[in-house]
Formats: sequence, structure tokens, C-alpha cells
Amino acid sequence: MNINNLLLHIFLSPVLTYVPEIFFGMLLLFAGIRYYFHFRRGDLEGTKTAKFFGKLIVAGIAFKILYAGFLTWGQYVIWKVSGFSSVLLTESLKKIPADFANSMPWLFDVKGGYFLFYSFNHFWLEVLIALVLSFAFYFVLLTLKKKNPRFLSVADARLGLLGGIAAGWPGFVIFFVLFLLFFLALGLYRQFVLKEEFTPVTEPLFAAAFLAAAFGFWFVNLLGLSVLKA
Repeated sequence: MNINNLLLHIFLSPVLTYVPEIFFGMLLLFAGIRYYFHFRRGDLEGTKTAKFFGKLIVAGIAFKILYAGFLTWGQYVIWKVSGFSSVLLTESLKKIPADFANSMPWLFDVKGGYFLFYSFNHFWLEVLIALVLSFAFYFVLLTLKKKNPRFLSVADARLGLLGGIAAGWPGFVIFFVLFLLFFLALGLYRQFVLKEEFTPVTEPLFAAAFLAAAFGFWFVNLLGLSVLKA
């Protein structure tokens, strides 16, 4: 089996769809184990935990970029070895199907513009949306921290960022909703059962991030959120 046939087999395999879920599910599982068995009691200020989560965030972003790059490369090879589809690699985008593409004719209305637009729309747009939403959520958490430091730490804010990156798009919707539900449930339990005033966000963030990352594909299909994909 030559490299083109092997790549075609891998690229068309449904298993490839689950690679992000497997990677981020294991990443968050590792993060949870490391946190609860190493950082939780020995890092009261959260400094070491924040640095640890920062490294995982870099790893998550790197994976997103490499995965989208692999899909782009795979699409290029598949179209190139196909007699009919190979024409699409050199075609410009004659009829631009998206408004934002109209503002960038220098990118899409050139030789190979169709392939660039197809790759961006199918492989890179979801990454961009996920990063924008994740960082927006991160800055919201940082704002809440400044208003009430007891509510959450920088480490919690970075955990929220990691969870959003891991969930991706449209999995971010699942992550955010699950976080709100878990936080509300834990808050009610701590207030009415434990009689405690403050509710930490760490556990709800971990639970929501893991479920959205490891089972996001299932949740998205179950709730019909696949229509939000590019």
C-alpha cells in the first residue's frame, strides 16, 4: 500500500473523527488526576496549578492546529490523486458562497482559491471559533476573579480556557451549558445541605470539560448541534 492509498484509507476512516475526543478526554483525565493527587492541597495559591494548566493549553492549541493541518494535507492528497477532483486544486473561487469571502478576494479568488476556501471552511473555521469563544470565556472568568478572588483563581480561569479548547466547536455550547448546570447543582447542595456560602468552580469546570471533550461528538449529534458546524 503506497502512501497515497494509506492516507486515503486513514482520511476516510470514521475513526479519525474520534481522535480529538480521545486526545482531549485523556488530556483532561490526566489533568484531573494530577490536580487532585498533586496540586490540590499543596498549591493553595494556585501558582503551580496555573502553570500546569498553561502547558496543557499550549498542548491543546498545538493539537488543534496539527489536526486541522493534517486534514488539510489529507484533503489535498486525495484531490490530487483523483483525476476529476485534481482540477479543484487550481481553481479559483468563482462563486463565493460566504459573505466574509467577498472581503478577501486576494485569498480566495486566486489560483487554488477554491481549495483554500474549502479547507478553511471545513477544517480551520471550527478551530478559530473555538479559540475565540474559549479566550472570551477565559477573560470573563478573570473578570469575575478580580471582583471576588474567593470565587475562583487564575488556575480556574485557565481550566475554563482549556475546557473550551478541548470541547471545540460546536462542543463549546455543550461545555458551557454543562458547566452552568453543574455549578448550579453544586451551589444548591453546598448552600442548603452543607450550609456553605461560596461554591468553587473547579469541579464543575472539570466535569463539564471532560464530558464535552470526551463525548462531545455524541452530545452534538444527540442535540442536533451539528447544524452549527461549518
